[in-house]
Amino acid sequence: MNAYRITTFIFGALMMGVTSFAVIVAFLVATGTVKPAIAQPVDAAAQAGIPLLQLLAIIAALITLSAIPLAFVLRARTLARAGSPAEANWRMAHIIAGAILEGAGLLCCVFALITGNLAFLAGTGLMLAAMGVLFPTPARAELWAAEVADLRP
Repeated sequence: MNAYRITTFIFGALMMGVTSFAVIVAFLVATGTVKPAIAQPVDAAAQAGIPLLQLLAIIAALITLSAIPLAFVLRARTLARAGSPAEANWRMAHIIAGAILEGAGLLCCVFALITGNLAFLAGTGLMLAAMGVLFPTPARAELWAAEVADLRP
């Protein structure tokens, strides 16, 4: 199996983890199985902080996707190595970026669970949308490889 294909499976699994936890939280809160554990004033403070957390997670994921692979390509060029370490790190960068976004999405699920406010699941949806936009595909891998080909030794 192609290594890029494995990356898509790992990234998809990260997305599936967030999705399944969000569905479980929505079910538990909607059925009244879980009662809110946090008072309403804290809920308002959490609502204000979540968008900032999401923005930081998206920025961190984008920085990870652009900085890590490029840094390894430049290092490979400096050390006069082949491009395979850079390609491996492109895959690693996608997994790290997905994990960053997954963490922010899971945090939104936890806030929905402990506050009973399902509006927090909108934040989970935003993180899933960001993961969908950044999803590593073979076409994106080939595009990236073409963009950095002239940086190789």
